[in-house]
Amino acid sequence: MYACTPVDFVLSHHGEQRTWLARSVVEIEILAVEESFRGSGAGSALLDHAERYLAEHGVRVFAAKVDAGDMPVLRWYRHRGYRVADTGESCLIDTPAGQTSIDAGPAHDRRWRLAIKAPGHAVVRGVRGLRLAPNTPT
Repeated sequence: MYACTPVDFVLSHHGEQRTWLARSVVEIEILAVEESFRGSGAGSALLDHAERYLAEHGVRVFAAKVDAGDMPVLRWYRHRGYRVADTGESCLIDTPAGQTSIDAGPAHDRRWRLAIKAPGHAVVRGVRGLRLAPNTPT
């Protein structure tokens, strides 16, 4: 697994917002499990461990860009609590310095879809795409 700050996204912001995003958002660039181990729970265990570790160090939003045609991987992320955006859809994020949105790339690039998770928040679909909303007690 390789996860890092989404550098281009962060650098497109300024000041406090850039600082907050650099500390709070991680993009899962690669998460791969050898084919013979798929279905064993190894990938889920790896993702769970990374999410716990990163959350302990201040990460609040986890994002992955997934090939729009890879339905097994899209389902895998959904089963792990990620919300998958429609093709070209972004997710609105509230930061202490204002709102911004993250997406899977240019709207004309229909190859990728955003999978997003924010512990402590529900990822809901609104009129303008996805947004993070505080979890409400049931």
